[in-house]
Formats: sequence, structure tokens, C-alpha cells
Amino acid sequence: MEIKSDTFYTIAEAAITDTREKASKFIAYAYPLQDETEVEVRLGALWKLHPKATHICYAYKLGSDGNRFRMVDDGEPSNTAGKPIYGQILSRGLTDTAVFVVRYYGGTKLGASGLISAYKEAASEVLDLAGKVEKQELMKAFFSIDYAEMGQVLNALKSVDFEIIDKHFGEMAKVEVTCGLADFDQKWHQLKCLLLALPDEMVDEKTVVPFCQLVNKTIFRP
Repeated sequence: MEIKSDTFYTIAEAAITDTREKASKFIAYAYPLQDETEVEVRLGALWKLHPKATHICYAYKLGSDGNRFRMVDDGEPSNTAGKPIYGQILSRGLTDTAVFVVRYYGGTKLGASGLISAYKEAASEVLDLAGKVEKQELMKAFFSIDYAEMGQVLNALKSVDFEIIDKHFGEMAKVEVTCGLADFDQKWHQLKCLLLALPDEMVDEKTVVPFCQLVNKTIFRP
């Protein structure tokens, strides 16, 4: 049986460090990240802060599927900057994290191996300073509820440990809840069993609760 996990690791806070290698200055920035659009915003802000920098190289990783990442050398020889930065994010098991390294050239060429070492060290130091924190991926769900059964449904939601975030009142009542992503299917199944007063084996994913319907669900990472 596959064991689902909805926990992930990211940096605890933004951080900045400053290292030097043969007169070249490397200023590293680590940021928590929720969306790719933040990367361009951060990059633009860093160029404004360091208009005379030689390079601003970076890497980031988003999400848990391993498909949302990028490595940028910004004019440095291929794979000498973005890749070693990204390697430090991976080695710590982090996601939702971006690391930028601003370089001021000091007049002495470092060579490919020297660049790899310098960018790796800069990324390592800033990530050590930023720290590591475990977080949980959540499911947010909206239920549409008949007013006549409102009390019963609210009690059942609490009983199966859905966290009630908000309530909306119109023609139908709508309740917004959250729980751990990995637990959602089981909790929804338990909720159906409670509301319909049916044993576990008589309820499946096609079972409908006429007075409590799942309207929408979305995954989010706080």
C-alpha cells in the first residue's frame, strides 16, 4: 500500500550572506517562494540594488513533483553557477525556495572549477543561515449545505477533524474547510458515513450526500 505524505521542507526565513574568492565578491540571497512570478520580481529588485554587478545567477525549486525548477548561469560558463546553486537546494531536500548569487568580478579569473566551488559555497552558506522548516501541504474544500441540516453537518465536520475556516450564507450555506492533503479522501469518506449513518463498506467515492455536496477543492501550501 502506498504511503502518502503531504509534508515538505522549505527555508525558515529569507537570508543574505557575503563571501569572497580571489577578489570576486559573491552576495547570496535565499527567499521562500510560492510562485514563478516572484522570481522575476526578486531578480529585478536585485539588479536595482546591484546595478554594477557582473552576474546575478540563480536557481529555484517549486512544488513536490520535481518538475518546477530552473537554473540560470547569467553569462557564466555553462553549469558553473545555476547548477551548483540548485545542487545545494536539492542536497537539503528543500522546495519552494530560490537562491540568487550576485557576483562582482574582482579581476582574477576563477576557472570553471573555481566558479563551481564559489557558487556552491555561497549557496550553502545562505541556506545554512536561512534554516529549514517542515510544512504541510493542505487541501481546501467547499461544501454546499442545506440549512435544515446545518447543525448536523458542522458537528460531523468537527468530528472527522476538518478545520472550519469560513462560512458563507446565501440560498445555500457554504462552509470552507481545510485538512492535510494526504488525509482528505479518508476524511471525506468518514464524513459521508457519519451524515448518512452508513457503515464504511457501504460508502464509496460515488456515494452522494443530498444535503451536503462537495462543490470545489484546491491544493495549497501555506
